[in-house]
Formats: sequence, structure tokens, C-alpha cells
Amino acid sequence: MLAYLQRTTVKLSDELDARLRHEAERRGTTVSELTRE
Repeated sequence: MLAYLQRTTVKLSDELDARLRHEAERRGTTVSELTRE
């Protein structure tokens, strides 16, 4: 059986995007994984 996932687009300010990328790098994870938390 195949599982289908939904894709969602989120628009972020440049500042929030930078903070998210920095935090993901600090945790050693991806932005996607951090966002799913």
C-alpha cells in the first residue's frame, strides 16, 4: 500500500527563514524535519 503525503507551502520573512535554517543546522537536522516538529 502506498502512502500519500500532502505538500504545504509556507511563506516566511527573510529573518524567520534565517533563524529556522540556523536552528536546523544547530540541531543537525533539516529545515523540513524541524518544521514538522
